[in-house]
Amino acid sequence: MLADPTIYDRIWEADENRFSVSVRSADGSWVDSSADILLDHQVKAAGDKWTDIAIHPLFHKVDESRFSKPTYQAMIKLFDNYVVNYRDPEDFTPEEEGEIGAFLDLLLDTQPMQLAYEYITEGLGKPMSKDKFKQELRIIWFEPYTNYFGEDVVKYCSGFEHVFVGEGKFNLRGGPGWGEISGYHNWVKFYLDESKGRVNFLGTQYKLPGVSEVLNPHVVTLQMTWTLDNMAGNPVAQVFKQRGGFFVGISPECDVALGTVAYYESVQKLTVNERRAVTIQEGNYNLVIYRETTVDNQRGKRIRSFYPEFRGGEFEPLPQPGSTPVLRPIGDVQMQTGSVVLVAALPNPEGPESGEWVELKNTSSEPIVLEGWFLTDKIGRRRMLEGTLAPNEQKQVLVRTNSPQSMQLGNSGGRIVLYQPNGEMVVSVFYNKAAEGEIINF
Repeated sequence: MLADPTIYDRIWEADENRFSVSVRSADGSWVDSSADILLDHQVKAAGDKWTDIAIHPLFHKVDESRFSKPTYQAMIKLFDNYVVNYRDPEDFTPEEEGEIGAFLDLLLDTQPMQLAYEYITEGLGKPMSKDKFKQELRIIWFEPYTNYFGEDVVKYCSGFEHVFVGEGKFNLRGGPGWGEISGYHNWVKFYLDESKGRVNFLGTQYKLPGVSEVLNPHVVTLQMTWTLDNMAGNPVAQVFKQRGGFFVGISPECDVALGTVAYYESVQKLTVNERRAVTIQEGNYNLVIYRETTVDNQRGKRIRSFYPEFRGGEFEPLPQPGSTPVLRPIGDVQMQTGSVVLVAALPNPEGPESGEWVELKNTSSEPIVLEGWFLTDKIGRRRMLEGTLAPNEQKQVLVRTNSPQSMQLGNSGGRIVLYQPNGEMVVSVFYNKAAEGEIINF
């Protein structure tokens, strides 16, 4: 056995479908404004689910045309094959099984997976054919299993669901409490959810002493919330992740290759406390790799979780001044680009909160049917719209707090976003603390 910790960096270098990524420099400008991804770390998270001081999305820009590559298309098809609630049964149709097979076939033709295969069969001394390797990948990443970790026995687990899609732990009967996010370590899934208003980035959460942000374009460690919808598209729960993260910009084949190599090194007992210490692109990481826990409390043959812990490296740190995050210049904070605009809002009505409203205007010369359009607040809670806006008509929309998952306008400031039915954002405005009865004009 010839273990080689540089295999991870070599897999990264071989990733032809990786997106280029830029972060901001210390003065707030982009290091490379032409990059495929502009990643906006902003500030260190406040540390709780109620406070959002990262007022902008994490992904400022993504060149979505690059999602046309076959492995991205195949991975995205898999996202909706899984039930979010971690205790609900998973039932795969023949079509979904075919999608898994097609995804694996595409992966095996890529250079990152070729490198992983050669390292596993030669370096780690586990010879097998390509067909056998594909079979093992299906078992490791996709085969359902029951996880017996401590007293929390969870059925219907799969490595791909946990790592790439994410799972929600929440009260099926509703209620005021927040649930928890389990897994969710893929940048493409986060970007797609964020662009549709389903997840909210609350800020970074690095465990590096005295540092609130690191200018590392390859990874993000964050705090986030996730609004879960039912089949009708209505929010049923909100879940929160205290600390999580993922590599940014890497292709599906690179992500799977890194996790697969870490899995086989775990089997070979090359990890310490479920972690493999590596250096990738001048960054130091612990690659955390958990295998399933079997009924007899042993490590099994399937992946439970895989994600990077950033431990520093050759990147410029931005020190946190005291305990108060500082917002650097981040450009315009308001977007009103569509034919429907937001003209005013009443976040803090006199008397009961049920009097909150926002006012929309159709600036076009044609009527606009609002069926399927929706508003969200700063943490992604929705208010579905209906009816029609006549040309140049202004209409107030009541914001009723029917449940903890309903849209709410915070009195101390917030964000209001308007989306079209296809998920395209057409309005994004922010407001500061509102006095009682004060109408905010935009």
